[in-house]
Amino acid sequence: MTSSNFISIDWSKSTHSFIRIDDPSFSHDSSFYPTPDIGSQVFLNNNIDNFSINESFSITPISSTNIPLKVDNSFLISFKKFHVTRIYKSGYNKIYEFRRSKSFFFEIVDHHLDTNQLHLKIHTNDYLMSTTPIKYHSTSAVLNAKYQISKGLQHFFSSQKVIPRRIQHKYFDMIRQKLLDRITFIKSREHKMNNKNTTTKTFFNFSYKRYRFHFGIYIPCDHRIEAKGLSIPPRRCEVPSPIVMSNNRYGCGLHFFKKYPDGLTFIRNENGDFIPKIQPQNKELHAKLTFDRWIKKEPKSIFSSRTGLSYNSRYIVCNSNHKINPGRTHIYHKLLYNFRSTPSSNPRTAKKQRMRFERSCRHILSQEVIKPGAVSSTSTKLAAAKKGQFLFLPSQKITIPLKHLHYKKTADIPKQKDYNFTIPHYFGANTNTTKTSRTTNNISIVTDSTLIPASDDELLYTVVPYNPIPDMFIPLKYRDIILPDPIYDNFGSFIVPGSREWFTYMYQLDLNTRDECLEKAEDAKFVARMDELYAESEASKLRYQRYQEERSREITRLQLEEVARVQNLAIYHGTSPKHVLYRQRQVTDLSEWSNIFHNSMIHAECPTLSKYQKKKAKQKKKLLQSEIDSFMINYPNVSAPLTLKRDTS
Repeated sequence: MTSSNFISIDWSKSTHSFIRIDDPSFSHDSSFYPTPDIGSQVFLNNNIDNFSINESFSITPISSTNIPLKVDNSFLISFKKFHVTRIYKSGYNKIYEFRRSKSFFFEIVDHHLDTNQLHLKIHTNDYLMSTTPIKYHSTSAVLNAKYQISKGLQHFFSSQKVIPRRIQHKYFDMIRQKLLDRITFIKSREHKMNNKNTTTKTFFNFSYKRYRFHFGIYIPCDHRIEAKGLSIPPRRCEVPSPIVMSNNRYGCGLHFFKKYPDGLTFIRNENGDFIPKIQPQNKELHAKLTFDRWIKKEPKSIFSSRTGLSYNSRYIVCNSNHKINPGRTHIYHKLLYNFRSTPSSNPRTAKKQRMRFERSCRHILSQEVIKPGAVSSTSTKLAAAKKGQFLFLPSQKITIPLKHLHYKKTADIPKQKDYNFTIPHYFGANTNTTKTSRTTNNISIVTDSTLIPASDDELLYTVVPYNPIPDMFIPLKYRDIILPDPIYDNFGSFIVPGSREWFTYMYQLDLNTRDECLEKAEDAKFVARMDELYAESEASKLRYQRYQEERSREITRLQLEEVARVQNLAIYHGTSPKHVLYRQRQVTDLSEWSNIFHNSMIHAECPTLSKYQKKKAKQKKKLLQSEIDSFMINYPNVSAPLTLKRDTS
């Protein structure tokens, strides 16, 4: 590859901060002897894989090569700026931070037959970079990825002003190789056909003194952005993606979770492999999982190879069957216990583990708060460890609240109906009995088609007229449900009123219509109650109106009396009515505080404990004291710091 002589960058002047990697002297006739640089050597196949910056090449005139002089394989390179707002710029989102660091993402295009169509862009958040495109020339019509990255780095170094020539010489090949490796990593991750949420970064970090850079491969977000309420057509998001996932999942920090809103959970199949479970990740699912772990009392073992320490943790419940105090509405707490030290069998590793543990102990114990006139004790050390959530004794226990699961109501005992997930509430015995379904197969239904309507004049009675109410004792519960029409069984036989079959039928009918009768009775009761309540409300409104009128007159009278009283008090205290209440409150508050302090000091009593509680507290205190003494003997480097925090309150 050769660069033409009319590139818009003037290398002969010092206006640009970029210094060429090799600085040979120019020939007198530069039109026939092009100047070699890091990306501008004569190659017939555009292959610069074996090119080294420090290697020197013999320069031959263009007239002696086989490349025609009039071939114009030019392309443009320029900077394009991006900006992201309303995002938490930590983790892999640090590429959007423009005050502390600068990001540069290089576009890599596929091979084209005509390089005149190419316009390579370097996406950056550095607003001081010029967006004016610069034309470069190539002797090949096909540009591979390595040549594009080389020219992109050349364009970057020509525009920046902080990296000197020596550092450019030293790290040019390394930066280019890391960008090429990043392309391989991205393709490997995107082409994986699994639903695991393992991420691969599209960038790497590079720093020089206090200047920080993020170099990466440009992958646009491509999220469809619609302007709601405006007639603007939707557009694609062009912000660089910091990560890629399998199945070609990628996106910027703002739109990644909008493109892929459903989280994935994985379960083990029969073969022991992880497979995705179609279940969304939300608060209800997490609360249910936490409840299952609490109800099963599943302990989790945590081990640190860096320090050689281990401990157990499990979920506990502190507020479940009593009223919740404001500020203590956490449903679950995590209990840390069973601290153990298991150093490595390698003496060198064990020594490093001990040093790290001692360093952590010194850091935690330096936060120990000692009141004026007191000395360091076991309780102050344990308080500092609890504040830092740090275990260092075998019998030590720490509880940590889960701050994302709270009870809603603080004035009452928690109830399950107020939550859409299961809460750890201790329910009493269930006395509700389930109603069994009753079958109605043996009950005959009399429809209108079985009755022949006729007037009284047309009826000719050949037998005694049908009497639905038999002349005998009938239970009261059957009198309201006796049917006025004849009753037949499933086989079409007539059921005589008062017979055994008739009472059986009435019994089944009573069972089937009992709920309906109760419902009608409840409805009638409800209507009567509503009428009664309406009448009471109307009467209450009248009473309330009269009460308001009387109250307004009384308030006016009391206000006039209060104004007169305040004026008299102001005259008595020798002040204005505006400040007389303040003067009175001062006297009252000081007297009340003095009396309360006097009474509390006279009748001061220590909380009484039972003998068992006193014995248990004494044993626990003695055990912790012995463990503290043993700890200070085993770890002499963890001594009390010279300057501890003092409680000046």
